[in-house]
Amino acid sequence: MSRSRIPAVLVGTRFAGVCGLLAFVTFNVGWIAADLAQPPAFSPTHNDISDLGALTANSPWLYNQLAANCSGLLAIALGIGLWRALSPNLVGRVGAAALIATGVGTFLDGIFRLDCQPIDARCSNDSWHSHAHKIESSFTLGATFLALLILAVALRRIPNWRDTWLPILSALHASSSRTSSFRRSETVRPRARELSSSSWRLAS
Repeated sequence: MSRSRIPAVLVGTRFAGVCGLLAFVTFNVGWIAADLAQPPAFSPTHNDISDLGALTANSPWLYNQLAANCSGLLAIALGIGLWRALSPNLVGRVGAAALIATGVGTFLDGIFRLDCQPIDARCSNDSWHSHAHKIESSFTLGATFLALLILAVALRRIPNWRDTWLPILSALHASSSRTSSFRRSETVRPRARELSSSSWRLAS
């Protein structure tokens, strides 16, 4: 088959898949590198992943621009590709829309920055953008869980996509288990969110 004869929807789906894989890479490379750039007092176990992009963080661009902004745009592209590929399936479109919302929230994660890290003296995080960040984080977490759940249901009903619904559901279960087990640790919430979404990006 010549390239000119490849259906546009197939090209778009492949492009979206590449974006999903790149989002997996950019987010994980970004936050891991940002973790390594922080001072010894910073602990990935006890500090929130959002602290990596705080105004007082070392090399905050690694999280804000690479892990959040770039990954968010790539997730939006993946969601748009799934929207087109799963049309006219209504459940699939709702799942794709939830994924797009996840991408938007992830992008905004790097825009609405925290004021400081908990290791900073008298850190309060009471600015308007810190409050916006906390609201956005809750929104993005909810959108991620909805996207995983709804897409798993939608893909199970489509013969050509049926082999992907179990990995997505497994990612949702794993993320729920991590979040429940470590609810007292703020750092687990966003890391679990991205571990789950990254896992199903690969499955897609």
